[in-house]
Amino acid sequence: MLYFIGSILCSVGIFVVFKSFQRLGVYTFPAIVINYWTAFIFGFALSSDAPWGDITSYSWAPLAMLQGVLFITIFYVMARTVQVHGVTVGSVASRTAMILPAIVFMLLDASIDFSWSRVAAVGLAAVAVVLSSLKKENAQMDSHELWLPIVLFIGSGVIDLILGYAENFMMRDASESMMFVPLIFAIAGILGTLRLLSIMKRPNVKLGGKEVLGGVVLGLVNYGSLFFILKALGTELLDPSAFFPVNNIGIVALGTLVGVVMFRERLDRRNWLGLALAGFSILLLIQVGVA
Repeated sequence: MLYFIGSILCSVGIFVVFKSFQRLGVYTFPAIVINYWTAFIFGFALSSDAPWGDITSYSWAPLAMLQGVLFITIFYVMARTVQVHGVTVGSVASRTAMILPAIVFMLLDASIDFSWSRVAAVGLAAVAVVLSSLKKENAQMDSHELWLPIVLFIGSGVIDLILGYAENFMMRDASESMMFVPLIFAIAGILGTLRLLSIMKRPNVKLGGKEVLGGVVLGLVNYGSLFFILKALGTELLDPSAFFPVNNIGIVALGTLVGVVMFRERLDRRNWLGLALAGFSILLLIQVGVA
C-alpha cells in the first residue's frame, strides 16, 4: 500500500513542479532533459548492485528502449495538445488512457476473471476522470490537428500497458525492475539531449541554473513516480486491470485537492460529481480487483 500511495504522491508532484516552472520562469524543455539524466543517475546508483552486464540480453530491454522513445515523444505530443486544443483535452486524453491497459489485461490475462462489475467500474472511472477535469474557463476544442489528442490517448495507454506487462510477465526478480527504470530514462535523456542541442540557438530556449535545479527536482520526483508504480504492481495489491484505473483516479483526486488548496482553483458541480464517482469506482475496483 505504501508503494501505491508513493506512486500517486510522486505523480501529483510532477504537476506541482511543472506549475512551479511557470511561476518561476524556468524554461521547460531544458529542465525536462536534465530531469531525464537526473532520474537515470539516481536510478543507476540505487541499482549499482544489480547484474547489469550486457543489458541487451534481458528480454525486457527492447520494451525499456521503446518506453524511452515513448516518454520523450508522448510528452511532446501532450505539450502540443495543450497548446492547440487546450488543457481540458490534453488532461482528459492522457488520464482516460487508463482504459486501454485495464481492458487489455482483463481480456488477455487468464488469471484475471472477466467481470461485468469490473467493466462497469472502468467505465465509471473514465466518466469520473472527464468530469473531474472539466473547467468553466476551457474553450471548445479546435477542429484542426485532431490527431494530437488521439495520439496522446493511445500513447499514454501504451506506456501504462508496457509498464504493467513488463513488471508482471517479464521481470524475474526485483533487481531487474531496478534496471528497467533507469534504462527508460537513459533512452529518453539521449533523445532529449539530441533535440536540445539542435534548438539551443533559439531565443526561447535557455539552459541556466534555474533549469538545472528545476530539472534535478523534477527528475527525482519523476523517478519516484515510475519506481513506485513498478513496486506497487509487484506487490499484487491490485491486478493490472484494476491498478491503473485506481492509480489514475487517485492522481486526479489528489491533484484536484492540491489545486484547490495550493493554487486556489475553483470546482463546479461537475467536478464534485466526478470526485464522488471516482471514490465509488475505487471501492468497486478494489472489491473486484484485489488478488
